[in-house]
Amino acid sequence: MKSILLGAASLTLVVSAAEAGPLVFTPYHADGRYAPGETIGWTVKLAPGAERLSGRYSYTIVENEKVVLKTGSFDLSSGSAAIEASTDRAGKLSVIVDYLAPPPPPPPSPAEIKAVNAAVRALILKTDPTLKDVLAKYPDYQFVHPPSFDFKVLEEDRVATLAAIVAAP
Repeated sequence: MKSILLGAASLTLVVSAAEAGPLVFTPYHADGRYAPGETIGWTVKLAPGAERLSGRYSYTIVENEKVVLKTGSFDLSSGSAAIEASTDRAGKLSVIVDYLAPPPPPPPSPAEIKAVNAAVRALILKTDPTLKDVLAKYPDYQFVHPPSFDFKVLEEDRVATLAAIVAAP
């Protein structure tokens, strides 16, 4: 379950997601307001006591809900990271942060699956020889099947949506 807590006093955004772990986003300006041309940004780090995950985080910075200003990614292996952008136009920036899990290990090859099935068949016969006749009726029975593609590996997990205002001078 994902939840977002926004501390009004400092505008520090604390976000937690079951898959991504709790993160703390601290804006460079506590009020979230920046001048045109100024570096707009957030420092990102794990909340105290949170466990760092092996995946990466991606972000997309959108200007005035229309134009993608910048995309990028970061990990927290060094303890913290920064999300930064700059624009000369007044308006609103939205930052969408997603957790990208590391890719799963490759599936077993057909030869590996065949070897596992042969080993399972041999173990069953060794453990219970009375099953010899049953297994003889189904010589090609597979105990272990090739994995099917899991579309969940392509999903991203939303961690946070941040905002900043670029005000005209």
